[in-house]
Amino acid sequence: MHRPRHTPCYLAAGLALLLALLAPLALADEAIRVVTWNLETVGTPGSAPYQAVAAVLGRIDADVVAIQEVAGATDARNLQTLAQQLGYPYVEIAPGGPFGALRNALLSDFPITRSTLWTAALLSGDAKANDLTRFLPEIRVDVTGQGHLLGLVSAHLKSGTDNLDEFRRAAESFRMNQIAAEAVREGIPLIMLGDLNADRGDAPLTPT
Repeated sequence: MHRPRHTPCYLAAGLALLLALLAPLALADEAIRVVTWNLETVGTPGSAPYQAVAAVLGRIDADVVAIQEVAGATDARNLQTLAQQLGYPYVEIAPGGPFGALRNALLSDFPITRSTLWTAALLSGDAKANDLTRFLPEIRVDVTGQGHLLGLVSAHLKSGTDNLDEFRRAAESFRMNQIAAEAVREGIPLIMLGDLNADRGDAPLTPT
């Protein structure tokens, strides 16, 4: 395509200079793609469930993936294999929590500058606190390579509708608020995502 005859050449040069000056700012504001998925299990490499997960995540091609219900230590190793296959060099997988082997995880294209495994004891300052069904991993990633940090948490709140389930979800929501407050205090943008086991139409939780 030819430039219009009467467009001054200095206009194109000026636009090029302006774009060069704005490039570092644009990099910091570039859209970031994240996805969360409760897999229930990663599956054995080569199996149909594993291949299906790989196909879907490969098609979505997110910058950061939050995973829930990694089903134990063997499944955690399968997730490491999946991350390598999909090209995610940075992986954070929480250990099994006090109420079972299921765990949360995060896969990232961005370098992880810090990771925190949030437990009830760590959030409350009480070594005996034990009110999280699953531990909450948080990562801080450098999204530009120039120190622009973003925090991400992978969460899975307690499922179920009885009084104890609602109590646990309320307690876990409180703990998530504590994590958010810490990020605000440090001035770090934070994305909290995961399986919250709640629907838009649910009434407010009323555990007794």
